Amino acid sequence: MTSAILDTGIYADTLRTYGYDIIPTERIEAFRSYEQHHADMQTLIVDDTAFVLSTCRTLQNTLHGRYRVIECGENISQDYPHNIALNALYINHTLIGHLPYIDRKITIFCQINGDQFIDVQQGYTRCACAIAGDNALITADRGIYRTLIGERGLDILLISEGSITLTGADYGFIGGASGYDRHRLYFCGNIAAHPDYDRITEFCKKHGTEIISLGCNTLTDIGGILFC
Repeated sequence: MTSAILDTGIYADTLRTYGYDIIPTERIEAFRSYEQHHADMQTLIVDDTAFVLSTCRTLQNTLHGRYRVIECGENISQDYPHNIALNALYINHTLIGHLPYIDRKITIFCQINGDQFIDVQQGYTRCACAIAGDNALITADRGIYRTLIGERGLDILLISEGSITLTGADYGFIGGASGYDRHRLYFCGNIAAHPDYDRITEFCKKHGTEIISLGCNTLTDIGGILFC
């Protein structure tokens, strides 16, 4: 059975009905309240290796045996950029993030692994991008779009900002409101309510990806869904 790492709640409950084993995130007291349970700030999986915050002992133990687990982020805090040590995107053998602030254990590993690197100015890179295929991304961040368009064979869809909630913050991100697994893109909320729904649908169809809404409400940033 495939597992999914995410904040517990209604979306985790709905995801179970699709046959997933749920691995709950932990509460990171060093982060701001609305980021404390976010999966995309607690772990990053690169091939057979899982980088996990040093404070996430339960998550480390759960992933041990499935992955080689490496502890990261020993000096995290709630203040940006000290909260984004693991908030990078790994796709198509490329690590994408605000590289000076990504944990050095990750960048060194990827360098040894022969991966490519792309530096972007958006520190919440993983939050800001929804994976929609093997080489496809959706983002509302214009800086990420301008940097990635045409890079490494990536196909990028730029959507409008907003229409995603994050309780306690001004707005949420499309990556934080979704998760991709085996040509299915799951959304936390109702993707049909998003103003760019038609464009997102066409883009996903182009990449052979099925769209699934896990709720009826406005899209909600819960820190993403990480499948493993």
